[in-house]
Amino acid sequence: MADLNPLIRWRKYVIDEKQKVLSSLYREAENLQQKRDKMEADLAHEKELASQSEVTEATTYYGRYAEVQRKKIAQMDGAIAKINARIERAQDEIRAAFADLKKVQITQKNREDREEAEQNRKETIMLDEIGLETFRRNDEAKE
Repeated sequence: MADLNPLIRWRKYVIDEKQKVLSSLYREAENLQQKRDKMEADLAHEKELASQSEVTEATTYYGRYAEVQRKKIAQMDGAIAKINARIERAQDEIRAAFADLKKVQITQKNREDREEAEQNRKETIMLDEIGLETFRRNDEAKE
């Protein structure tokens, strides 16, 4: 039977590559979330400044600024949702690849166990024949 170790190495490599992609997606999601959080903090800071300002136009300008920032935050939320969907798909791909790897590893182990059992069976037969032959010789020598 064919040795499956090269296939096992290949499957491990594929899993490693998929994990690298997933790691990259996690970093991207984290960066987007940090940008979103900064936008929220900036929005709150500007609101505070506008409310404390004695210039009445500051409130008007803040309103326009807040509207634009909220749209950007909504876009950022959409981007984060897309990244999270990609993360879920990548996780599913890793699970499937790992399941395939385990199937191949189990198949290889079963093959190795069968080969070992066959080898043990052959050794047992050979040792039994040697034992019988030794017994016959000893029995013939006694007669």
